[in-house]
Amino acid sequence: MDDGAELRIAPATRAIHQAAGWLLGARGSAGAWDIFHSVTEVPDYAPEQRLLVYAGREIVGHVRLVPCRIFLGHVSVACCQLTELVVRSEWHGQGIAEQLVERAFSEAVAGGACLVLFNTEEWRPYLKRGWLPGPRHCYSTIQPRRLLAHLRRFPKPLPDWWDGPRPDQWTVRQLRRSDLPAIELLYRSAMQRHFGPVDRTDSQWQWLVEHGGDERLYVVECRRWLPDVEEPQTEVHGYMALRQGQVLELVASANNRAREALLIRAADEAIESDWHLLRFDAPWDSCLHGELRRLGAETYQHDIDAGWACLMKPASPASWIAATAPLWTARAKKTGLPASVTLSFLVNQQPFTLSVSGDSVHWQYGLAGSDVLYASLPVTQALLLGRYSAAELLAEGKLRAKTKKAAKWAEKLFVELPWWRQVWQTPVPSA
Repeated sequence: MDDGAELRIAPATRAIHQAAGWLLGARGSAGAWDIFHSVTEVPDYAPEQRLLVYAGREIVGHVRLVPCRIFLGHVSVACCQLTELVVRSEWHGQGIAEQLVERAFSEAVAGGACLVLFNTEEWRPYLKRGWLPGPRHCYSTIQPRRLLAHLRRFPKPLPDWWDGPRPDQWTVRQLRRSDLPAIELLYRSAMQRHFGPVDRTDSQWQWLVEHGGDERLYVVECRRWLPDVEEPQTEVHGYMALRQGQVLELVASANNRAREALLIRAADEAIESDWHLLRFDAPWDSCLHGELRRLGAETYQHDIDAGWACLMKPASPASWIAATAPLWTARAKKTGLPASVTLSFLVNQQPFTLSVSGDSVHWQYGLAGSDVLYASLPVTQALLLGRYSAAELLAEGKLRAKTKKAAKWAEKLFVELPWWRQVWQTPVPSA
């Protein structure tokens, strides 16, 4: 180790990008080499997405940038995830990780990202650098035998005299490659009702199914016999990713039988493998949590999971407002705000104005009118991102309004969105 060596950060090249695999392996991550090689097989992978830190000619740090898109309702926003952050142990405590993350943030913004997400165990120093607590982690736990006691049903045999169509048959089986189009459709349909899930490309789906990890993937299909038709119609109604007693993702159609069939399969596997608890990860407003609580489950929602936190940081308020303009105009119409709304902000003594008029939304420098809100930069960013509501921040005194009208409009415009941390995702999380 040369303490006097000059540090520099540069993108990896195809000739040197395997150094990232060596660093991940040296950190002792289980299956680091397998993860590294599986990621390089993703069709949209590029070595330049990795940033390396050099101390002289020695590589001492690494982070990977993964461009993606996230759903905000029916709006798709350009995003970037920072993952696989590692610094060699002998170089810890010198601020290399923080410098690397800030450089990665700049590269992500230059690449068109409006929001950057970062999963880390050492999250406290980054809060002072403009990062915000990001998507929450939400899951429910239940004993598998208790779940089966409520859901297990055995079909009644048909009477001998029955000559009508056969009843629908629900079957859970392992996922096949031919099921991918169906589960992609289910994913998009379900996740557009929530905020924050990653919009997966076809190549990312392929990677998840083929190299994502040791998950067991299942689909539930319904066989329906029609009158005077010998062959049944078969349709996929849901899928599930299960890993050692943890249901990473469960998506089903509106038919309750589909969700119940997947829950029963998860409980059966938990009992066979002697897992005492089943864990279901899903958005906090998912109907899955409510259904499980009625059966005796407990639901947990928090920002930090076992010391790990997901942080987020917008490229700038203006770019975020422009990317999410349909959300603001729809919210203004839904809450009955005037046709034209202008709210000014004093952010660390810097004046800005948010204008919502018709189908246009603008964030500009300068004050306009007497309806002013006073806030720090982190509070302002949290408002714009929907991480906290204006009502909550006004009650805590972190946000102040000059007029009653400014407070009223702020409470209608700035609401808390159900951000949540996706577990089964591409890329593999740092944790």
